[in-house]
Parts: sequence; structure tokens; C-alpha cells
Amino acid sequence: MWQFTETLGEGAYGEVVLAKNVNTNEFAAVKVIDINRLKGNDVVIRKEIDLHKLFRHENIIRFYGYKQQYSNYYLFLEYASGGELFDKIEPDVGMPEYLAQHYFKQVVAGMAYLHSLGVAHRDLKPENLLIANNNVLKICDFGLATLFRSQTTKEERKLTTYCGTAPYSSPEVWAKTPYRGEPVDVWSCGIILTAMLTGELPWDQPSYQNPEYKRWLDRDYYHNPWKKIDNMILNLLRRILIHDPGQRAKVNDIQSHRWISKVYPQDGTESDHQLLKRMAYSDPSEHLVHRMTRVVLAISFDETIYLLNRLFVHTGYTPKRTAGNQITVVTQDKRHTELIFKVNVFKIPDSKIMADFRLSKGDGIEFKRKFVEIRDRLVQLATAWSNGGGGSAYFNHSDTSSTLTAGNNSVNQLQEAMDT
Repeated sequence: MWQFTETLGEGAYGEVVLAKNVNTNEFAAVKVIDINRLKGNDVVIRKEIDLHKLFRHENIIRFYGYKQQYSNYYLFLEYASGGELFDKIEPDVGMPEYLAQHYFKQVVAGMAYLHSLGVAHRDLKPENLLIANNNVLKICDFGLATLFRSQTTKEERKLTTYCGTAPYSSPEVWAKTPYRGEPVDVWSCGIILTAMLTGELPWDQPSYQNPEYKRWLDRDYYHNPWKKIDNMILNLLRRILIHDPGQRAKVNDIQSHRWISKVYPQDGTESDHQLLKRMAYSDPSEHLVHRMTRVVLAISFDETIYLLNRLFVHTGYTPKRTAGNQITVVTQDKRHTELIFKVNVFKIPDSKIMADFRLSKGDGIEFKRKFVEIRDRLVQLATAWSNGGGGSAYFNHSDTSSTLTAGNNSVNQLQEAMDT
């Protein structure tokens, strides 16, 4: 018997929840797919299941099985306790080079395995890369994956479904021309590496009309994000992010590049590798709260909802109460592309409230940047409440968690703080 405990993420057709086996205390990630959202296109899910059954690799999330019940499919998957790679990327900063190298080598290894089976993922991005025990990276979400090469005849076919996430998509996919499977995944890996090293995406679309992409084609590397990147790594990216897929680096080219074999010295402090290894042996339900885009408040549920709504309105966002404990926010990113995220508010132990921010649509890095702005405003509010004598307040932040705890204040006090 399985008990659903936490929502880990959501997608176009449903959500992913953390499930605990009450008999064995084992954990699994369960992808719950609402058949009604498929609108008769059940073949999409059947294809994902059939492909996922093929995979047996350290850097691919394991598929345990599935069942169909009432109006839902339930896909039982390996639970990766370290969360998404996306959550390790600090906006405008990224992560240390040695850590980016550690993750990147595993992305490439997993991608190489998929390609050896004739499978293209077609939606590689930090949100679809999970961190499991011992800091092992796992590729997940095969909803857009497809076979580009026959397993019997070894004949390769051109693909004509133009899918994926725009900032990570290759030029040929964006231009809607028939394309080969392997080069589009290689391109996405280059964008992932850029995001890991710089905390930003180079462009929102790889088209000649995009000024950032045009600068890249003109070899203008004197602007962000490229000026943040070491020349050795930039050399690798120049081989990956080539407009012509026929000239683009192959997996072997990437794996043999000198940066991949570079050895980074470690200091005496606890590394992210050691931290994640230590976290991996704790109860998954305990360290989920350390995901960056969650905020903990020591105020009431109603005060939290009120405060969030006021904050969103003051910031110029459009909030809407879409459920009793959920606020959906619509805004735009810096490129004026629509950005939608949801905030679920619920009670946690010690009489505290958690506000869980999750991206629904748009650029993940931009979403995290927006979250940081919101978090910083909450810091100001907490300071104002503290200085006003309305209760104790403190804020703790690390690269893996952001937590605000504020003392008990009345709604009037909250409004007064908002207006300061």
C-alpha cells in the first residue's frame, strides 16, 4: 500500500508525487497522469511507458511499473532524493566549475546511452535532471522522447515533431525543419552547461531574429553570459552550440574534450558532493523543505495568503486564488515572455506555514530570479516587523534553502509593513 506525501512537481498532463510504501518504508516518485487532459491522445503515455521500460543505466531514472485506475495513469519511478539540478543553479551566478563538470559528464553519459538505443530525449533541461544518492545525476521525463533509429535495421529517420522548451531547443527545431535526433540533445546539453556556469540562459530562442543569438553567431563573446565562462569551457561550447547540426560536436567529441578530464582541487570544507551524500541517507520527507523555492512562515494560514496576495499586487504581478491553498501568478520575464507560477500554502509541524513556489510555464531561471525578488521583499517585511516590536523575525538562506520565519502579527500589522 502506497501513501502519497508530497508534490514533487507538475506538468502538462498531471503531477509527480512522493509516495511511501507503508509496509516497507520505501519511497518512489509517482507520475500521476490525468487521462482527461490527454484528450484522447493516450498513445503519448503508452509511448513513454514503452520507451522507459528499455532503459537500464546509472544516469537514467529507473522505471518500476505502472497501473491505470479510474481516470489516471500511475507511473512508479525511482525517487531521487537530491531534487532537480535546476534547484542547484543560483540565478546570475550558477555553480562552481567542478560541480558543473561533475553533473555535465553524467548528463552526457546518460544522453550517450539513450542515443545508443536510438532514442532522443528532446527536452533536456535542468528541470528534467534529478540528483539521487551519492550525487548521481538522473535524466527523467521521457514524455517527448522518441525513437530516431530502428533497433533492428539501424536505419535512422528524420523527426518532424517540433517540441521541447524554447531556450533549450536547437535552431533546426525552432525553424521547424526536419531534424536528426542526436544533434538536438547535444545542443540542449550546451545550454544546460551555460546555465550551470552562469545562472542565466543565453537566449529565449535560437533564431536569426534574436539579438543575443545573433551576437553568438557573430562570435561576440564579450557580453553575458559568455564573459563569465573560462576560455577552455567556452571552446567546448563553441563546438556544441554550432548552428549547423551537421557540424555540431558529437558525444565522443564532448567526452574527449580536455575540460572534461580537468581535475579540480578540493579544499577542506564540506563540498556539495559530501553534503548531498549526507542528505541522501536521511528521510526524504525531512529534507524536501530545503528546496530553494520554498518559504516557511511562523504566521497563520490566512495571514500568509493575505501577505502573498498583497506582495504580488505591489510587485505588479497578477495573482489569482485558484484553490483554497493555492495562488496562481501570471507575469512576464525580462524578454516579455509569459511566466506563470503557483504558490501552494500548507501547514507543517511546529505550527508553521510553508509557501511552496512552483513553475508552471516559462523560463526556469527567470522564475527563480523572480522568487529571489519575492524572498528579498519578505526579508524587508520581516525586518520591519522585528523593528516594530511585533514579534521576533529571522531569515536563513543557503544555496539549497531559503527560509523566512516571522513572529505572530495581526493582519493590520502585515498591511502596515507592506505599505512601508
